Amino acid sequence: MWLVGAPAVAGAEEAPEGEAAAAAALFTDEIAEVESVIAQDLALQPDADGSASMTGDLPPDDDGNTAQVELTIPASSTGAVTFVVDGEPAVGINLPGSGDVATPVSDQTVAYEGETATLVTAVDPTVVETFTVVSSPSDPVEYRTSVDLQPGHQLVMGEGGLAAVVDAEGGPVVFVEAPWAKGADGAAVPLSLRVEGNEVVVSVDHRNADVVHPVLVDPIWYYAGYAYYMNEAEFSWCKWPSRWGLCKAMSDHANNATTAAQNSGLQGAHNGRQDAFRHCYWNARMRIGHGYDKAKEFADRHEETPGQPSWEKTMDLNNNSIGRTVGHFAVRDHRSSNTWARDECKRKANGGQLWVIKNNRAVLG
Repeated sequence: MWLVGAPAVAGAEEAPEGEAAAAAALFTDEIAEVESVIAQDLALQPDADGSASMTGDLPPDDDGNTAQVELTIPASSTGAVTFVVDGEPAVGINLPGSGDVATPVSDQTVAYEGETATLVTAVDPTVVETFTVVSSPSDPVEYRTSVDLQPGHQLVMGEGGLAAVVDAEGGPVVFVEAPWAKGADGAAVPLSLRVEGNEVVVSVDHRNADVVHPVLVDPIWYYAGYAYYMNEAEFSWCKWPSRWGLCKAMSDHANNATTAAQNSGLQGAHNGRQDAFRHCYWNARMRIGHGYDKAKEFADRHEETPGQPSWEKTMDLNNNSIGRTVGHFAVRDHRSSNTWARDECKRKANGGQLWVIKNNRAVLG
């Protein structure tokens, strides 16, 4: 574990507290909220070169296939935050600065002092948030982050302030979520995001007299791991920029359902009760968040996988339908509670009210 306060590289002990560390202390609640998005203990691990990394597996697809993702935080601000998938670089996010040493603020957050003070928070191996600290009204209003792209990849804008790195076929590799900015008094500060070539440009309207400095500015970068397992029907629909936001939201629901299934204590990750619970809870979450039609549309498209045995497709479609019904009752009677939906899907799984596979047949069990 990378201990809080431990130096990232030799010599870091002498580094005085600067703007980045001070901002981390001021915006403790905001950073803690980001760090706790994933309901498990995660920590950056120190590497021999002074960098730090976090490694994990992508959620498995319906056949149990997965891939390893490594998020690396550089030893100095001249380096890049990188996503590496199964040993192959996916994207690099270059930090501003001129070699400022990384200093850990917590097990998941690193500070870089210098002309542009920066904080980097590893949410999990597929999600990282980069914060720029705008210290005073004399600071710039525009901040640029260059992105190292793989051959054939490009950085493009979507709708709603969302950007993405896409591959040669237009499939999203990394999402850049619409950013936010917050002053020292907790008030939102207006800002915008645009793309110029291989740069993400964030403009912050912080010189208004009402803004209390320092101002903390993100965005969040998501490795679009779910695209790794997209079937043709999903890819054809999700590759359009106007749909990225919704596709990402549905992927987040799927990842939450996978985590809940792994922590459920249920047996049978493939074709068993755990698998059934995962489909039920995924569809319940989609129904709660986006309505019946969108939930069914996404779930049905997910089952259009060539070569999937008919009995497995029947199992999944049935559990998807049950999950949407659970989501309906969560909205109607339980204040749209995902927690209630999770517990109800687990109750159904334990009670044999979801579909599983026995002897190559879909049955309740």
